[in-house]
Amino acid sequence: MTTTPSTLRVRGLTITDDRGNHPLHQFDFDAAAGEIVALVGPSGSGKTTAIAAILGMLPRRVDVTAGTVDWSGPGEHGTRSWRGTTVGYAAQDPASALHPGHTGCRSVAEAARMRGCARHVATAAARSVLSEFGLTDEQIDSPPHRVSGGQAQRVAVARALVASPPLAILDEPTSGLDDVTLQPVLAAITARRRANSVTIVATHDPRLIAVCDRVLRTVPAVDHDTVSASGRAVDSGTSALELTDFGIRTEQGRVLLDGSTLDVRTGEFVVLRGPSGCGKTTLLRAVCGLHPFDGTVTLDGHAVAARVGERTPQSRAAIALVGQNPRDALNPAHTIERILRRQMRRLYPRADLRAEAERLLDRVAVPRTVLRRRPHELSGGQRQRVAIARALAGRPRLLIADEMTASLDHNTAMRITDLLDELRHAGTETDDAMSILATTHDEHLTARADRVVEIHKSSIIEARSHTRSTHL
Repeated sequence: MTTTPSTLRVRGLTITDDRGNHPLHQFDFDAAAGEIVALVGPSGSGKTTAIAAILGMLPRRVDVTAGTVDWSGPGEHGTRSWRGTTVGYAAQDPASALHPGHTGCRSVAEAARMRGCARHVATAAARSVLSEFGLTDEQIDSPPHRVSGGQAQRVAVARALVASPPLAILDEPTSGLDDVTLQPVLAAITARRRANSVTIVATHDPRLIAVCDRVLRTVPAVDHDTVSASGRAVDSGTSALELTDFGIRTEQGRVLLDGSTLDVRTGEFVVLRGPSGCGKTTLLRAVCGLHPFDGTVTLDGHAVAARVGERTPQSRAAIALVGQNPRDALNPAHTIERILRRQMRRLYPRADLRAEAERLLDRVAVPRTVLRRRPHELSGGQRQRVAIARALAGRPRLLIADEMTASLDHNTAMRITDLLDELRHAGTETDDAMSILATTHDEHLTARADRVVEIHKSSIIEARSHTRSTHL
């Protein structure tokens, strides 16, 4: 868009909410033209808040109370027109940020037009970058709800980078990408050095951090120590989940799985892997009764109905889902306390619900003060952990998790995994342990699994090799 060198300079930035808390305090930051600067730090340490302040998009009841943000480049910093013409922004929850009725091509082309491209040039540029990111014509011409999470993420990044905006701000842009789909995204980010543009990434991904020029660490007000727990593989003779002659298709009728089988034993942690768009998320949704399937799904030896609305209350309560996008999963009108209490009410007396909600937040390393807040007032990592807490609140027999640690730093992710290990081992002697079926691109999480299976050519197969990591 421009070859004029631009710089971003932040000095002494302090953000204060209406309760007097400081999500960000005395924050200093510099990024020059041609630089790629990484913001890293534990979940809740202020990375997304810093981005919102730089963009001039802080939520209500949160204000800049000290410091400055200076942009020396095109446009008037902080205005809506500046964000549209000068800034390429990819939010942490790409499926929420993309217009639900627009195709990937239209979303990206719209951004290119805002940055000065003629209509026909914008459309060609959109199709070109999406193709470079590995999307097929069918995926390029599909709305967000008809593509996988990783594909939607690449559309969001393409929208941010198309037509080379002077400033690109990417919040966890690679969290849902495998090593193959990651490479063209990294190439597009690093190519911005030649365009003399400023690039800021907030990330926990070491693969992205490795290509950055500088790394700036944010520090939370309260830093939770990592809790280690000993792990042991589960060897149970009973099956928690069985898929028999199982098949799923996309809404357009494309076969994702055909006549497949999968067995998850009681207390077992199974990771499901495969390339973006192969059907991992669709399989998880089908198990939860949220997507049609062929064949049989059996839970604890009893077949369950294909549609969640036709399942018994017991079978619905037995399965809990942690989805890929917690912003969509958590009711925006409810406080965190109400969200958790609703899941707990069948298990505890009314008088105990507040104490149980506080205890569960402690277990997932979220401050108890968030009970009075609503989902939009939390960081992405905190929302992720609240979604995990909500899933665990009902004591499910089977936890279905889709990229549950994607927005968490390493220490927090390990703390969550330690908790899940504890819960799934707790009832092993009585065949009452929780089982886990999860998708992830996190190698540390995969190392904690008992087994890894893959979707390959419309079938579920055992991974060629997997050695479970035991943490002492």
